[in-house]
Amino acid sequence: MEDIQTIIASYNRCGSYSQVAREMHVSHNTIKKYIRRYNEVRSGFRDEILPKERRIEQPRRSITDEMIYFIHSMLEENVTRPRKQRMNGRQIYDKMLQTGYSIGYSSVREIIADWNTVHRSREVYILQNPEPGYRAEFD
Repeated sequence: MEDIQTIIASYNRCGSYSQVAREMHVSHNTIKKYIRRYNEVRSGFRDEILPKERRIEQPRRSITDEMIYFIHSMLEENVTRPRKQRMNGRQIYDKMLQTGYSIGYSSVREIIADWNTVHRSREVYILQNPEPGYRAEFD
């Protein structure tokens, strides 16, 4: 945030993207981006200069529905297997390469993480009605 304030102050002083870029040793495209965002915040089109969640979401390019189905079927098989015989992400990735799919390990990990968020067990709370003076619950 301090750098953005420096960028804005330098731009107001000299008025040139290139000059600010030379002074700060960054690309003029970066300077232009932050000045544009600052102006959008001042005019009300944007809420903040830097977004809170800065994770970049890129579309999966080489992943087909067939690959996702293959990984999901392997994970569903894991549920029925004993704990020691379950396949981990690396083993699933190796199995996919042996089958002939062209996919990256990080893509396999992301698909497994998505599946786990949907299929993970949820916390369950049991409502109890204890007899008075027998048991107490408190937070």
